[in-house]
Amino acid sequence: QFSCLIPRPTVDISKFSTFFSFPRHIKITEEEWTRALQELAARLDDFDGESAAVKIRELKCYDRPESDKKMLRLCEKAVKDYAYDIALEVVNAVL
Repeated sequence: QFSCLIPRPTVDISKFSTFFSFPRHIKITEEEWTRALQELAARLDDFDGESAAVKIRELKCYDRPESDKKMLRLCEKAVKDYAYDIALEVVNAVL
């Protein structure tokens, strides 16, 4: 007897995990939020755009009011445009 089984390609689901992932909103206390913003301000004050962008992405994961989310979007745009002084003003206005 002869079997006509055709092998099917397997799919590695790990390749799709980031594509299908949903944002996780993490709780943070006001004290922790203030410390995180101070850290972001220090990075911006040092003109360290790369680490500031990483910190902004981290901060965007937290469950915060819409005003904080808007502030982070403004900071992110300013950092992308290398306008660290503007991003620093925005963060300091919140602190």
